[in-house]
Amino acid sequence: MRQFFVKYLMSLLLIAVLVCLLSGLTGVGARGMHWFSGQDSTSLRNREIQNTTTLKSTALGDTPLERPIPQRRTETPAAAVTPISAPEQTEQREAATEREADTAKKPKRGMQLTDIIEGKAVDSVVFDARNKMIYSYKEGDVTYQGMNLKADFMSVNMETKDVFAHGYADSVDGKLTKTHPEFSDGGSPYSMDTITYNLDSRKAVIKGIATQEGDGWLVGSKVKMQPDGSIHIGHGMYTTCDCVDHPHFYLAMTQAKVIPGKKVITGYAYLVMEDVPIYFPGIPEGFFPVQSGPKSGLLMPTYGEDKKGFFIRDLGYYFKFGDHMDLALRGGIYTLGSWEVSARSQYVKRYKFKGSFDLQYSSIRSGERGEPDYVNQNNYKIQWQHSQDPKANPGSTFSASVNLTSSGYSRYSATNVNDILATQTNSSISYSKSWEGTPFSLALNLAVSQNSRDKTISMTLPTITFNVASFNPLKRKEAVGKTRWYEKIKMSYSMKMTNTVSTKEDEIFTRETLLKMKNGIQHTIPVSTSLTLFNYINISPSFNYTERWYFKKVRQEWNQETRTVETLDPEWGFWRLYNYNASVSANTTIYGTYVAKKKERKLQAVRHTLTPNIGFSYAPDFSRQRYGFYETVQTDTTGKFKVYSPFTDNAYGVPGSGEQLALTFGLSQSLEAKIRTKDTVKKVKIIDQISISGSYNFLADSMRLSTLPIQLRTTIYQNIALNLSMTLDPYEVSPQGVRYNKLMWGRGLPGRIQNIGWSFGYTFRSRENKGQVAGNDITSLPPEYFNSWSDPYGQLNPAMRRQWMAGQYYDFSIPWNFGFNYSINYQAQLVNNGTTGYNKKITQTVNFNGSVKLTEKWMITATSGFDFTTRKMSMTSVSIARDLHCWQMSFTWVPFGAHKSWAFNIGVKAASLADLKFDKSYTQYDYMY
Repeated sequence: MRQFFVKYLMSLLLIAVLVCLLSGLTGVGARGMHWFSGQDSTSLRNREIQNTTTLKSTALGDTPLERPIPQRRTETPAAAVTPISAPEQTEQREAATEREADTAKKPKRGMQLTDIIEGKAVDSVVFDARNKMIYSYKEGDVTYQGMNLKADFMSVNMETKDVFAHGYADSVDGKLTKTHPEFSDGGSPYSMDTITYNLDSRKAVIKGIATQEGDGWLVGSKVKMQPDGSIHIGHGMYTTCDCVDHPHFYLAMTQAKVIPGKKVITGYAYLVMEDVPIYFPGIPEGFFPVQSGPKSGLLMPTYGEDKKGFFIRDLGYYFKFGDHMDLALRGGIYTLGSWEVSARSQYVKRYKFKGSFDLQYSSIRSGERGEPDYVNQNNYKIQWQHSQDPKANPGSTFSASVNLTSSGYSRYSATNVNDILATQTNSSISYSKSWEGTPFSLALNLAVSQNSRDKTISMTLPTITFNVASFNPLKRKEAVGKTRWYEKIKMSYSMKMTNTVSTKEDEIFTRETLLKMKNGIQHTIPVSTSLTLFNYINISPSFNYTERWYFKKVRQEWNQETRTVETLDPEWGFWRLYNYNASVSANTTIYGTYVAKKKERKLQAVRHTLTPNIGFSYAPDFSRQRYGFYETVQTDTTGKFKVYSPFTDNAYGVPGSGEQLALTFGLSQSLEAKIRTKDTVKKVKIIDQISISGSYNFLADSMRLSTLPIQLRTTIYQNIALNLSMTLDPYEVSPQGVRYNKLMWGRGLPGRIQNIGWSFGYTFRSRENKGQVAGNDITSLPPEYFNSWSDPYGQLNPAMRRQWMAGQYYDFSIPWNFGFNYSINYQAQLVNNGTTGYNKKITQTVNFNGSVKLTEKWMITATSGFDFTTRKMSMTSVSIARDLHCWQMSFTWVPFGAHKSWAFNIGVKAASLADLKFDKSYTQYDYMY
C-alpha cells in the first residue's frame, strides 16, 4: 500500500512538472520555428494570458503603447518595436477578449488548416492560447502553401484563419520612415500599408497597395484579392515613374483588374500630369500587357504626313514561336499611292547559333505624273545576319552578313542617316574548317558588293581556300644534338579557287555576264629559312613558286579591213601558268645611346634605334616566247606590234614580264628619351617610327630606281597621334606628263613629291572625365540609332530609342567634350599640260563632334565637318535633349543639305506606355523628291 501511494504521488508530481513546462511555452520567443500544425490543439485553448508588459516605441519617442503579451521566461527582446498606430490590432484584441474558450467543445468541421504554417521573427513570436492568436514582431516572415508575407507586425487568428499585417515606424539617418508589409503568392511581390488575408479562402483585403507590373507601378487605395491571384482595384493609378508616392504622371483608373504576370485591364482612365488631370481625351478601356518577355500580338500603327501623302504605317502583327524564333510583319500605305511591307525575324538557339532576317519591299509614288520630280519605282532591302557559337562545333565556323538593296533604296526608301548616305553595300557568307592535330584548313567565302551610284554589282561566287600550315620537311624525327641548318627550312602550301564578275544590276542573268566571269585556281608554295651571321645579322633566304590554272583564253587579232585590234570570243580549255622567284635579305639592329653624366639633369638619356635591311631578288622574264604566256599582235598599219597576255581576263593575273635582278633596301628608326620628373624617371617616345624603302633593278633598260615611300608616325601632346605618309619619285617628268630616265638629284632635289598625306585627331573632355569614353561620340553610335526619330519599318522599339538617347547618345554624366579629325592630302597627277607635266590636287577636310552639358538635365550635341576643297559643309546635325526623369524630350535639326530636316519628340521612356508621346517632324522626304 505504501509503495502504491509513493508511486501515485510521484506520478502526480511528474504530471505537475509537465503541466508547468507546457504552460511556460506560452511566452517563449521564437526565431525561425514552426508555429503550429494544421490541427487546432485543445491545449492551446486552455492557455491564458497572465501577464501584461508595457513597452516604449523606439521610433516615436517616449509615448507608451500597451500591448498584451504573455510574460516570457527567456531573455527579453533586444529591441522592442511597436506599431505606429494599431486600430486594427485593438479591434482584433477586443474581439478576442469577448470570445471565451470552450474546452468542452470539439473543433468544428472545416476549422482545421490543411498544412503547416512556417514563421519566424527577429524580435519574437508570441502564442495567445486563450484567444487563439499568434503575434509576430520585427521582420516577421510567414509562409503557407506558397503564400509568403513579410511584415514588422503580424497577427494570426486561429479561429477565423485571418492573417493581419502592417508596418512600423522607424528612424533612418534621423528621418522618420515607415516599413510596409510585402506579400507574394507565386508571383511578383506587393508592397502595401495593411493586409488581411484569409488562409482558407485565400482572399485578401489590402489598403495602400503598390506593386511593380512589367516596367510600371500599380497603386491602389483599397484592393481585393481573389483566390486565383487576380486583383480588383478601385480608384487606382498606373505609372512608370519610380516616384510611386508622388509620381510625375499617372493614368488614373476608376476600376481595374490585374492578372499578375499577364495583363492589367482598366475601365475609364485619364492622364494626370503633375497633379493636373486631363479628362479629355480619356481611355474608355485600357489594356496593359505585363508579361515578361515578348508575346504574340498586334503591332500598333503610326500616322503622319510627308511628300508621299498622309500615311498609316507600321501596322502589323508580332508572332512569338517559342523561345527560339519570332516574326514581325508590318505594312504601310500612303494616300498618293505608295505602300510598303516588311518582315523581320530573329532566331537563337543557345550554345548553337543566332541571327536575324529583315526583308523590306516598297513601291514609291511621289509627285505629279509628267512633272520632273515624279517618282515611280519599286525598292527592296534584304538583310541576314548569322553567327555561330564557337562552342557549337569546335573546328568549324559559319557566319553570314548579307545586305542587298536596290539602287534606289538609299535615295527613296531609306530613313536613317547611315542608309541614306551609303553608296556601297557589302555582303558575305563564310565557312571555315580546321582539322585538329593536322596542319590542314579549309575556308569558303561568298561576297557581293553593290554601288548605288553607278548601279554596278561585283560578286565573288565563291572563293575556296585550302591551306597547309608551315612545317619543317627536313626535320629529323629523333633529333640528336644541335638543330642542323637544313632542319630550319620551312614550307607551306595554299590553294585558292575563285569565280568573280562585275556587271550592272539589271544584267546579272545575261549571257554577257557569264562571259565576263573571271575564274581560276592558284597554287602557292613558299619555302624559307633563317640564319644568324656573326650573332648580329639575320639572314633570310626564300623561294616562292606560284602556279595558275585557267579555263579561258581571250586572244586579240589585227583586222585589216577595219584597221583595228579586235578581241575575239573566249576560247575554253585548260592552261597552266607558273612563275617563281628567289630572294635573300639581311637585317640587324643598331643602337645609339646618350646618357647624361649628371643624374640631376632632366634629360637622363636618349636612345636612337636603327633597323637597316638589304636584300636581293631574282625573277625570270616570263614574257619570253618559250613560256607561251604572252603573244604579240599588230597594232597599226606601220607594222608595229605589242606584247600582251591572252590570260589577263582571269582571276589571278599573269606572270610578270621582264627579267628582274633587284636590290631592295630600307631603313626604319625610332627615337626615345628618359625624362626625370619629381618622383621618377619615365620613358618618352619622340618618334615612334620613321621609315624609307625602295629597290633598284639592275636588269631594267631604264629608270632602274623605284619610287621611295616614306612613313612617319609619332605622338604629340599626350594622345594626339600624327601620321605622315609620302612618296618620292626620283625621275624627271616631261611637259607631256611622261617620266624619263633622268634623276632629279642632278638638280639637287631628292625627288618629286608624288603624293603626301597627313592626318591627326583628338577628343578634348572636361577635366573630371578625361579617361571616360564619350557616349555621344559619333563613332560610337550604333547605326540603327543614328537617326532614331525616323523609323518607318518599326525596327526600333520607340521606348528603347528614348532610353538609348537618354542613357547613351545623350550622356548626362559628361559635362562637355569636343573631338575633331583633320586630314590633308596632296597628289601630283601626270598630265600633258605643256609645262610641268603634272597637276596638283589638294584635298583637306575636318570633321568634328561635341557635346555640352548646360545643366544637370540639359544636353546639346552637334556633329559637322568642312571640305576645304569644295568649300562646303558636310552633313551637320544639332540635337538638344532634356532628361525629364520618367520622360525624355529631344529635338534634332539638320539645318542644310540634301537631308535638311528637323524632329521633335517627347514621350515616356517605359516600353509599356511607348505610345504616350508627341512627335512632330519635317523629314528628308520633303526635300528629296
